[in-house]
Amino acid sequence: MNASSPGSQEEQMQEEEKRACFFCRVGEYRKAALLALSHRRPIARQTREFDLVLPTALGKSGHYRASILSALKLLHSSGSFRGDLIVVISNSVKSLSLKSSDIASALDYIDNIRLTPTEAAVIVSAFEDEAMQSFFLDEVKNRYGYAEEELSFISAYISFRKDDLPTAMRQIQTDQATGRCSSASTKLAARILLNTGYLYPARRYACHLLKSDRQDVEALDILGQALNGEANWKAARKAYSLIHEITSDEVSKLNMLFTMPQVAGSADELSESLESFIANLDAYSTETKSVGLIASLAYSTPICHTFYLAYQGSIDLRWLLETYYRLIRSVAHQVIQENYSFHSPINKLGSSTPILRNASNRTRIGFTSRNFFQHSNLQAHTGLIQKLSRNLFEVILIHRHGVKKDMAHLEFNEYADRVIYLASDFGSACKQIADLELDINFITDIGMNPLDGILPMVRLAPYQVTGWGLPHTTGLSEIDYYLRSNIFHDCEGQNEYTETLASIDGYLGYFDVDRSSLIEKSTDYFLLPPDRFLVGCLQTLHKIHPDFDSYLEEIARIDESILIIIAASESDVLNQRFVQRIKRSAPTAHKQICFVQRMAMSDYHSLNHLLDLNLDPIHYGAGITFIETAWCGPPCITLRGNTLRSAVVSRSYEYAKINDAPIANSKSEYISLFERLMKDGQYRLRLREEIQSKSMGTIYNDYSHIKSCEEFLHQLAKAT
Repeated sequence: MNASSPGSQEEQMQEEEKRACFFCRVGEYRKAALLALSHRRPIARQTREFDLVLPTALGKSGHYRASILSALKLLHSSGSFRGDLIVVISNSVKSLSLKSSDIASALDYIDNIRLTPTEAAVIVSAFEDEAMQSFFLDEVKNRYGYAEEELSFISAYISFRKDDLPTAMRQIQTDQATGRCSSASTKLAARILLNTGYLYPARRYACHLLKSDRQDVEALDILGQALNGEANWKAARKAYSLIHEITSDEVSKLNMLFTMPQVAGSADELSESLESFIANLDAYSTETKSVGLIASLAYSTPICHTFYLAYQGSIDLRWLLETYYRLIRSVAHQVIQENYSFHSPINKLGSSTPILRNASNRTRIGFTSRNFFQHSNLQAHTGLIQKLSRNLFEVILIHRHGVKKDMAHLEFNEYADRVIYLASDFGSACKQIADLELDINFITDIGMNPLDGILPMVRLAPYQVTGWGLPHTTGLSEIDYYLRSNIFHDCEGQNEYTETLASIDGYLGYFDVDRSSLIEKSTDYFLLPPDRFLVGCLQTLHKIHPDFDSYLEEIARIDESILIIIAASESDVLNQRFVQRIKRSAPTAHKQICFVQRMAMSDYHSLNHLLDLNLDPIHYGAGITFIETAWCGPPCITLRGNTLRSAVVSRSYEYAKINDAPIANSKSEYISLFERLMKDGQYRLRLREEIQSKSMGTIYNDYSHIKSCEEFLHQLAKAT
């Protein structure tokens, strides 16, 4: 067959269509749009993916009006993939100042289509101009004859998109009271309740929807998320298994196999969930036909499966994480491989050995995270990012999509030379990082969010490193080095890390402290009794392993004046679950526990200043919480651990050269230390003063960590 034959032309056209789709998936939207414009064909002969390339690519490359026109043409000509086109139109509307004539003309053009209330709501919520919102609503009401409950839903959806959740919920409840609440309104109510932590009513709404349609995937996903939030991991897995039966998508499959309890109801439950996690890892098949990772995200919300593994005690984390991420690589193979082939500097250089790309004298280092806001991860890395020499380094903050932009976040941005916010779509995010031409990508907190491990797999810098944002291996072979303070030299060895361990001098990081920020407050301020021995265990509830319950019980039995203060979760369901566990496993402690709610940092310092002692949990102890309060709080009793995640307090005492530090080597010694410190007030005060004085220049303001990091990172980037 010669080159001009119809078959050859068809094959060439198909190849060009594949290229256009590929460019769209890797964030090269201008190239995708040009190819789509050059190879358009009749709608009936196009594929769904190629059909969406042009409107999507035009919108992503800033041609918003052209994007809307292209999407409207497809809506007018074809009834397929309407939901995707509505989203494309909505995204472009956000960036335009449209006139009423534009809106009327667009609706005239698609007069053969009746927009559903949900479709109208998605579009109208994108209008910034309230006058245009009102005009659009009047137009669709007149054209489509929406009932009052449908218009009420649209109004609620607009409030929802503005993050005015109370107003949105009131509007929905008004319809409920009249018995006119639609399925769309019920789903919106369930989403609002889920987002605001009202998990029980959220799943009630989801169950109501499922009574009408047992195969409602969105309702099942809401149910699964609510059950997971309640730590009802078995029921959550079941909900996702029902989704998987319908969709065969990858995310629901992962959720149905690997969801773990956020707060365990007992040690047995924790063991059962871990055993099933391991069994499912072994049995997982990557050969099953699937819909693809990107498509599956439209069906199911991913859960962060590996996050709770590290809190399980002494387990082989490296094997578990490496095996899990091998599954993720297979599930996300296409998206990883395509972006690697197009964006990775390693692939472009045709070498497996990283080679310097940045020609300037300064090492260009990016710090990539989704948690640079008022979060422990920001506090862990602020000193390093702020103090790195700007003669040696150009520091770029790379915020992943979804970061909270609070005051701490905005102040943190001031420490960087450049600030980048990654796009929501994966291909664009990869392109943004690749275009930075980093020497080193320092990814601070892999494993704290679902599917975060996929981005490092694309290898968007010659070197990728991490540190103690999570105090254990990532399990990712694409991370070259784990930077670990040499105070942990006697903890896990290299065989327990996938990354190469890089030993850093000095403390965990650079932590400044401002003593003037301490405001002394009374017990009355915190609604605490003035005549009790106040003991803090101010860790997140999932850190308090069921094995630690017996420690709390024996401590509580020492004296009835002891009041154990626990940091409450933001979820009442998890608090109740923890309380029920303690009631069974530690009945004396249950009567002597007091919860305190999340508070401002100044109040947190003031509370710690009031406490008589702090308790460090076992298996996964205090980290940032210890560093935040050692300068103003009481001694913290700890059990010597042999892992980084269990050893922060004990190795901090040793680094600060604390005499007779409260470090126990066994449970009985832990309880004895507590009893001694409780009964000997002079010893307790002397130890408190020693910790606070010796922490200056060791735990705090230790510049040797910065110098060591600078030397390692600069030499790494300049290596040939």
